[in-house]
Amino acid sequence: MARLGKKRKIPGEASSGAPERSRHRSFTSHDGFLPEQHYLTGPFDREIIFRKKAYERYFEQIIEEGQVSGVFQPAIHPKIAIYGLLGMFNWLSQWYRSAGQYSTQQIADMFVEMVSGLKR
Repeated sequence: MARLGKKRKIPGEASSGAPERSRHRSFTSHDGFLPEQHYLTGPFDREIIFRKKAYERYFEQIIEEGQVSGVFQPAIHPKIAIYGLLGMFNWLSQWYRSAGQYSTQQIADMFVEMVSGLKR
């Protein structure tokens, strides 16, 4: 396992040669793992499933490494934590409105508060 501090590339992330602006998605962007996936067939479906699993596994390993090193609570199962976190982040694109009650910073702060239970 890689160490927590080691910088790793997220599956599907743009190459490091890309301009800074295009490498980082906006707060409301979405990676495409939507309910519409069930309409895909054949190699497209298999590719999306492969990428989705790689993406989930990447974050699951971070949780596992954090548990081993004592940063994260050992009582929380990594896969359940990841499903919760990714669900929370991915659903944001369904309800967030820039003219809404909360700014992106306020929402980010609330998300941090919600996930702080992972920390020891």
